[in-house]
Amino acid sequence: ADFVKVGSKVAVFYTFLSKDGRNPTSDKDCEGKCMRATRIIASDTLVLGVGAATGKTEQAQQAPSALMTLSLVQSDAERIINASQSGTLYFALMNDQSNVTPPGGAFEPKTFG
Repeated sequence: ADFVKVGSKVAVFYTFLSKDGRNPTSDKDCEGKCMRATRIIASDTLVLGVGAATGKTEQAQQAPSALMTLSLVQSDAERIINASQSGTLYFALMNDQSNVTPPGGAFEPKTFG
């Protein structure tokens, strides 16, 4: 199996806290009533560069990470940067048969059905 490399296409998924399963909610506004939700925020995104993550952050110590440079229009870049500050980003390698259809999404009550 191939891994993400320069020239690959990826989809970007965003996992966040939410009261309604669709819209992000800040930790302080949850009041114990939030669920985790995941939605796609970009697809068919060209990878321009891949490298090892630099620096040690609290998140980097919890999970393996890599640094990717993506080819994005401004509006996609703004959404991804904002999402990276309030939730967790996951990247899925795409191929010619990949079928990603936004908005979609899953939240805790829908995880298994």
